[in-house]
Amino acid sequence: MRSMQYRLELDDGDEGYLIYNAETTWNAMPSAENLQRPSIRVKNVPVCGKIVADIASCVETCDFYEGDSEVKSATLSLHRSFKSNYVRILRGELPNWVLGVVQIDDILIKMAFFDRETGQEEDLYVKWTPWLKFMFEVDRADGSGVDTYLVEMSTDEEDAEEDHYLEVIEQDAYGKRKFVFTPRHDEPDKPSGHRKYIYVTEYR
Repeated sequence: MRSMQYRLELDDGDEGYLIYNAETTWNAMPSAENLQRPSIRVKNVPVCGKIVADIASCVETCDFYEGDSEVKSATLSLHRSFKSNYVRILRGELPNWVLGVVQIDDILIKMAFFDRETGQEEDLYVKWTPWLKFMFEVDRADGSGVDTYLVEMSTDEEDAEEDHYLEVIEQDAYGKRKFVFTPRHDEPDKPSGHRKYIYVTEYR
């Protein structure tokens, strides 16, 4: 086994770190394959045998369909149904909704769900939480197994906007990588450059 550490820089406008249930691009979502393949699964991860925070209680819905007079009634009805049932959907209890992509960057975690019949998108955002640990699971396209993405996030209760930590540990058939989205204290982001860095530790 070997390990290597390095830093990645994200330019302005980059979409961040994306987890898909099928090979596609952000602008092409949802593809037919996204709607047909198994959903990305979301699971709580215990710490010392105990769930510190339930992911279902740490998310909020998006209301971009509300208040738009041009939105069709069927779209609005599906949106309100999602809002009423998002906890069950997050837990995989309503298979007509598929979690097709997860977007992670230094300020947010967004989960994009799609209705398998219409392709309508509904989003859940993970709220900054004092301590939250959970996992995304994705079935490999070749059926050889499951890739996992362990997420740990924490924030200062008194300064949630500024003092936060976010890491993702990615495990696939080739090894493990840890991604830290929080700038190190000795290498702060330059305010004038608006740069975003990810610190990576790779194990092979």
